[in-house]
Amino acid sequence: MTPTYSIVNYGPDGTINDRTEAFKGRLLSMTVNDYSGMSSDSVTFVLDDADGKLIAPDTKSSIRVNLGYEGSPLVTMGEFTVTQTTYSGWPRRLTVTATSMDMYVGLKEVMSRSFSNKTVKEIIEEIATSNVNTNEKMYEVTVGHDVADQVVKYIAQTNESSMNFLTRFARDRGCVFKCTHNRIVFVTAGTGKRASGVDLDPINIDVQTGNVLDYIVSYDRRLQYNTVRAHYHDFATGLAGKIDAGSGKKPIYVMPNYLANELEASVSAHAELHRLQRCKGQFSVNLVGNPFLMAQFPVNLTGVKKNIDEQWVVSQATHQYIEGRGYTTRIEGNIKLKL
Repeated sequence: MTPTYSIVNYGPDGTINDRTEAFKGRLLSMTVNDYSGMSSDSVTFVLDDADGKLIAPDTKSSIRVNLGYEGSPLVTMGEFTVTQTTYSGWPRRLTVTATSMDMYVGLKEVMSRSFSNKTVKEIIEEIATSNVNTNEKMYEVTVGHDVADQVVKYIAQTNESSMNFLTRFARDRGCVFKCTHNRIVFVTAGTGKRASGVDLDPINIDVQTGNVLDYIVSYDRRLQYNTVRAHYHDFATGLAGKIDAGSGKKPIYVMPNYLANELEASVSAHAELHRLQRCKGQFSVNLVGNPFLMAQFPVNLTGVKKNIDEQWVVSQATHQYIEGRGYTTRIEGNIKLKL
């Protein structure tokens, strides 16, 4: 199979240009990084500028990248906005980096506010409606079905940006928050599901086939807890206590900080239990390029050992095309969370 690509440029004035042919003969390498969570997806092009004729693209222009193989439909890797251009030598090179993250015109603004007795979805929708992206459009919202209706008694955003608040809010609830392509996405981490709750179809990888170049599977026994315990002290009612998530059996991980109330203690304990369950196993696979491998996708990894039968979820996928050397994909991730 012969790897190929297409690159379409969307100018700030609305013009659309297929730049594929212009890149051929110039493109030395292309690297696409796809992440789950707050890290911004990105693409980096390294171009041959031996004749000194290359002109850097407008930093407000957008690029759509498609990858795949000749004779098959190409897979869209995403739309990216040019953020950085670098000239270097010798030999002369032009490096262009573009990211999928909106520049958070509103989400970067520091502010203070609070939310009381609202669901997770209501909180995120309120933040979305009070902010606009770089195109001065309101963000759309996608919230996972399993967390959307969770009620939050009280949470404050105090002298911090909405971006930082949403990152903290997601982490404390065992979720990932991502803002890309005019949409705020807030879903439970590591489930291998769509926001609707429907399972994504797993991708099967047999490490004993010739497609796998190298792999690593590791387990950390230090993270193998059966129970997570969270303490709380509700100053409004004067009540204090503890909440256990898990089987109740040892070993028990005790969260170091007191939570504001029983509900928040329960949410935090379960979120920490899920994080520990995911992180006790990690994997990395480098294989012949597969454009369908993306962050948050489940993977069935076989051929390692007979007793290793977990399903895994990709947390990062790196697609690299190098002219004359071909196309490879490296994925990293953790054990799939079983809810």
